[in-house]
Amino acid sequence: MIDYVARSGALLKDGKAQAALILCEQGIGEGCPDVAALHVNEGIAYLYMNQFEKSLEMFDKACEEDPADGDAQYNRSMAIRAMQRHEEALANYEITYEKFPDHFYNIMNCGNVRRRLGKLDEAVEVYEHGLALQPDSWELMYNIACVKIMQGKYEEALDLINKALELNDDFGELYYCKAICLKNLGDEAGKEEAYNIAIKYKPEDDRPPHGWGPNPEALEAPHGPCMRSEVIKGI
Repeated sequence: MIDYVARSGALLKDGKAQAALILCEQGIGEGCPDVAALHVNEGIAYLYMNQFEKSLEMFDKACEEDPADGDAQYNRSMAIRAMQRHEEALANYEITYEKFPDHFYNIMNCGNVRRRLGKLDEAVEVYEHGLALQPDSWELMYNIACVKIMQGKYEEALDLINKALELNDDFGELYYCKAICLKNLGDEAGKEEAYNIAIKYKPEDDRPPHGWGPNPEALEAPHGPCMRSEVIKGI
């Protein structure tokens, strides 16, 4: 029998949303036993196609089929967030965090939305929980450092940034945040060095309209490092 979950997941990984959707529907029609996983992949396909309401409908179906599927619950948040309903998305991330506290991608994004909504201490709390699970996550170190900068805790932020750079030294925003810390700690020479490295990764003409300001939240949207924003089943 065709492994519809794995094959649709592979298509999604290659960005072939329409083909993945057709395969998922075929699998459901032919009685594939893992219906919840197929609904998850259907939901992601609709996300890729910017059909967010339909995407949410598929994730709801997946949750109904398998309430123990943390990916389905997490992906509900992705669909809600895609519709710019951030408070509602956060509420759903919190549900997933309570039910599935070790779901790494949910931890990352739950923290990101908490931070976006100004819940800084709560964002750090969830990021640090994720870091306890994955101590070598430079992404979480970066996210915590961004919050520390927003709180004016530059020494703590710099320590995290240097640790993150030991794990990944080609992420421009790390150098930019390092420049912010060094500037506020009185190291102008170090600030210039870090900033000059940062702009190699993000050329001046590619910056936001007003340039990189003192707030790392201006670096990117929807805030936080560039990571996979969904959990595809079967890959």
